[in-house]
Amino acid sequence: MPRPCPPQRRPAANQPTRNALRAIAAFAISVLLIYARYYLAPGFLSQVPFIRDMIFLFLIPILLLPLLKLRPSEAGLQVGGSKAQLIFVALALLASLPPLFLAAQSPVFYTYYPLFGWAREGVANLAAYEFLILIFMLVTEFFFRGFLMMGMSRLGAPAAITLQAIPYTLVHFGKPPLEIPASLIAGLFFGWMDWRAKSVLPSTLLHWCINLAFDLLCLHFYFAGLRPL
Repeated sequence: MPRPCPPQRRPAANQPTRNALRAIAAFAISVLLIYARYYLAPGFLSQVPFIRDMIFLFLIPILLLPLLKLRPSEAGLQVGGSKAQLIFVALALLASLPPLFLAAQSPVFYTYYPLFGWAREGVANLAAYEFLILIFMLVTEFFFRGFLMMGMSRLGAPAAITLQAIPYTLVHFGKPPLEIPASLIAGLFFGWMDWRAKSVLPSTLLHWCINLAFDLLCLHFYFAGLRPL
């Protein structure tokens, strides 16, 4: 007598609902953390903003990853990408240099960057500042392209990449106005890069290299005493 076939397991009917709820949770938690970081407690650790960013944009999200059913590696904290993507990062950096060179000639930018005046006081200070910026870039990229975007990954690439770029753009309000459209383009581009690599390292590397190049250009024009064109 033939054995009866075991019943096939069907995917849970409410799986799309669970995916949507996790994506909503990722977005809502991110908005709350951004609000707490930038608006609710602006004076909290104001003298050491890097520690404040580490708390709100890295440590708390890391602790909340189980809520989104994500491991740190699934949130982009892993070595990803390939040699081809490293070449792509280098090409993207080269493509960004002409607009960076033009923007750095504006006093709006060369009096604003580097963010802290002590970074202009010698090579050692500048090196220490850029090291802190590298850590800050990793924290920022993890929060937006890792915790937020990967937390919404079940919505698909177009939705997750687009939605993470919105709050990323909004936190740039208050900086030089040209940074607003630039941050939207960068947010979409960084999201696309990290989605393909399943890692936040490509965007961290590119973001930091662009920032370093722009700081050096701004310092050049600052000390050259360039006047507005």
